[in-house]
Amino acid sequence: MRTSFHIASTGPLLTVKHRISSLPSVNELVKFPKRTALLATYKHFFRLRHLVLDKPYQEQQYVQLLRRRFSRGDFNLRRNKVLGLSESLSHEDLIRRIAATYTFVFNATCNVTDEPPPVMTYDDVKAANKPHLETSIIETILKMEEGASPKLLHDSEYTWYDKACEREKELCLGTIDASRAKELNRTREVVDIGYADYERTVMALNESLGLCL
Repeated sequence: MRTSFHIASTGPLLTVKHRISSLPSVNELVKFPKRTALLATYKHFFRLRHLVLDKPYQEQQYVQLLRRRFSRGDFNLRRNKVLGLSESLSHEDLIRRIAATYTFVFNATCNVTDEPPPVMTYDDVKAANKPHLETSIIETILKMEEGASPKLLHDSEYTWYDKACEREKELCLGTIDASRAKELNRTREVVDIGYADYERTVMALNESLGLCL
């Protein structure tokens, strides 16, 4: 890996001098069989693992999330469960979303320019070090992954989401008694309601930007 190092206005700056990964075009990917196309894109996402965020545990979470998404994830099922959309994405549509998601993740690893803007005040430092929107979103996703229970993370059928929605409706109706409220508080069911709401937010973002985060 060819890099350059120098002291910029915001501190030490290490720059990778060439792209770590270059995804094939969508037109090329859609010609591949599904498994081949997914394997090809997975490799390119994996190559970005050292650059996405700067903490070792975040790299590990990124890799674990990546493996789950590609090995056991069913985006059309997730889309149907969370957003209630019955029409499945075609192979080509899914490949386009994966390619757009790769661009999103890749952008999180890059500086807008090779040289940060001049720094004269503390506010300049904060502005220069402000993470990209893509970086902030990925960091939030990984934080939520860190706090999720193994049962939730490995439930590829999304039965946890159905149960969380049932509990949410139960709470909204206001029909639960004190003993039932205590029972819910002793379990993760209330926490899972928060994760269900988070999942709806992520899937709404996916639909608006054509991604599959």
